[in-house]
Amino acid sequence: MWVNQFQYSKDFTLEEFKHVMNVKGKYKQFGHLRQFVIETAINDINENTNYSVSVEYQKKSRGKGFRGLKLSFYKKTLDKLTGADGALSQAAIQSIVDSVQFMNDYNDHPSLSYDGKMQTEAFKREMINIIQREPESFNKPNKALESYLPKIKH
Repeated sequence: MWVNQFQYSKDFTLEEFKHVMNVKGKYKQFGHLRQFVIETAINDINENTNYSVSVEYQKKSRGKGFRGLKLSFYKKTLDKLTGADGALSQAAIQSIVDSVQFMNDYNDHPSLSYDGKMQTEAFKREMINIIQREPESFNKPNKALESYLPKIKH
């Protein structure tokens, strides 16, 4: 289930996960599944995409073994918007609201006042507050807040 705009988690039984990963009927021992499929896939995603994935293993209610796993996906680019304390970074927010493209794309934001729509300085002032108060409201396709920040260089 989507937790918010930038985080998603999904529960799988081991059989569902094997089916999704196209390894059904293979890796009878959980340790091999973990080593060769789960950890390999997670490391590959974490190193090569804008997502960070973590796994939580779900134990069987009785006895040894595992019944499933929970994968949590987190969009890394949101990290550029937050400071060390997890709060939205003022510098990142200022960079976003200073973007001419951001002004063009979100001049019709429903929380923006008439003055905010008509005056650049009022727009910037109001948008700083709106981003802090309701960052999830910036959800136009391909126009998420982090898209107005400088691109990540690898």
